Amino acid sequence: MNLSTILTLLGASGFFASRAFTTAFLSAVCLRFGDSIPVLKNVDMIKAAAAHPPTWFTGNTSLLVLGVLAVAEIFGDKVPELQEILSKVNTYGKTAVAGLASFGIISTADAGFIESNTHLTAALAGGDFVYQAGLIGSVLSVIVAGMTLGLGLIRGAALGILAEADADDSLGFRKLISWMEDLWVACGLFVLIIYPVVIITVLAGCYALLALWRWWQHRREEQSRQPCAKCGELVRSAALCCPRCAEPNPTPKGLTWLGAMDSSPAGPPEEHRLLLATKKRCPCCAKRLPERKVRQFCPECGRESFADSEFAGAYLGHLNVRLMVVLVVCTLLSLVPVFGLIAGVLYYRAKLVSPLRCYLSFGRSFFLRMVLRCFHFALIIFQLMPGLGAVSVPLMALTSYLVYKGAFESGLDEPAVKTSRR
Repeated sequence: MNLSTILTLLGASGFFASRAFTTAFLSAVCLRFGDSIPVLKNVDMIKAAAAHPPTWFTGNTSLLVLGVLAVAEIFGDKVPELQEILSKVNTYGKTAVAGLASFGIISTADAGFIESNTHLTAALAGGDFVYQAGLIGSVLSVIVAGMTLGLGLIRGAALGILAEADADDSLGFRKLISWMEDLWVACGLFVLIIYPVVIITVLAGCYALLALWRWWQHRREEQSRQPCAKCGELVRSAALCCPRCAEPNPTPKGLTWLGAMDSSPAGPPEEHRLLLATKKRCPCCAKRLPERKVRQFCPECGRESFADSEFAGAYLGHLNVRLMVVLVVCTLLSLVPVFGLIAGVLYYRAKLVSPLRCYLSFGRSFFLRMVLRCFHFALIIFQLMPGLGAVSVPLMALTSYLVYKGAFESGLDEPAVKTSRR
């Protein structure tokens, strides 16, 4: 096994951490058909695979299974509910796939290396050379799996910030990043085989930036805390009261459009409580609420969200006021073909849908999303028709709001389950 193959395997861990099955599928395709591709056929790893194909990894059945899993991985990552569920098992699943796929690549490289050094193999008593080559390959496979685990944790922590800020991806940021990752894996893996040092450098820079961004966001959140004047507990800057002793915060700060702590002063207390709730934060201590339930206990201060019927009514009333503005804006955007449709959908999702859907369970949210998508498809066609297009986006906004509002109201009747605090 030469240095180029080792570097390729180490660099592949960065792609496994992003798209495990897609990377494994493309790796198998390169090993199977790379000798017929001009830019790849002279690479040592590809030549070794052509001479000693790992059929268990590059055979027709394996390619079919990996291809199906790669397609499922790509499209599953575009659905927020599936994305959040898969994120709980993806990190360790990717680690296992990375270990198996790297072992498939290593087995071909080891076979070619041993065959090209038969005189050395014969000179070593008891086949120690063969044993050592296999041992080194196994160790390298474990190293690749370990690197995949570490990089996957970095990636998951960074993307988790966006998931917390926009649980249902109403603005489409995570979907855009997901498509960019697909393109990066598809193109970058081929370049990695030819120029491993270049891609390793780029991957190291990207993951370093992700780790730095995650650290900066965490530090920013922690630095926003100030000690309570009564009990000394650290209180978030956007909190209305201390989570321990309920002492009012005299100078609460506002939130950014993604729900992070802001440096500007908050509005009136009742308005600020509603703003905190729309960003899925506790209306009292500003802690992000972890569960996808309408009624739940805050893990920090222990207060139950929407237990007060008056506050629940005020919350829905606040969104009703938004509805009128959103319908006017969406009507104007409907007059612009295509781009108006995209802008209108993003706008009403952020203003009306996200504050409701973020409190719904995965199953309910996914089902309602699919039902509305079928109905909205017909409205999208109307958007292209002169005159009729003016009502398509506002109808999409209205139906989405009414459906998710109904689901939210039914969630108000479901009791919260008490969990241990902190």
